[in-house]
Amino acid sequence: MNYEALKLLIKSLVWNFRCVTCSWSIEEKDIFLMSIEWQKIVLEVLCPSCSKKSIIKSEVMSVDLTKSSLSKEQIVMLKNTIENNNGLKIRNSQNTINDNLIVELNKDLKKEKLNVMDLFNND
Repeated sequence: MNYEALKLLIKSLVWNFRCVTCSWSIEEKDIFLMSIEWQKIVLEVLCPSCSKKSIIKSEVMSVDLTKSSLSKEQIVMLKNTIENNNGLKIRNSQNTINDNLIVELNKDLKKEKLNVMDLFNND
């Protein structure tokens, strides 16, 4: 699993996860890695209030957008959906963009035969 995807998953859990028993929120220290494979991860969450254990299974999946023949309007709609759902969390992230993140983004875009303009073009 990509390190950045793992960090985003953990941040998402901290922001959104509530214990099913007592509705208590968690912190990073309450999340334990049980197993990790190429695209799959299993985490255990231990509620700090009631000690209830929860198992989280997640998988990262790649989608080849070039094979789906998306129109420019559909790409814009996808971009807007991602921005609306995650933009605030990304902007509020404590991490800053560095050279490694830019290189990784470039590699991912090339894999999908996209370029940065496809993400930011509003046409």
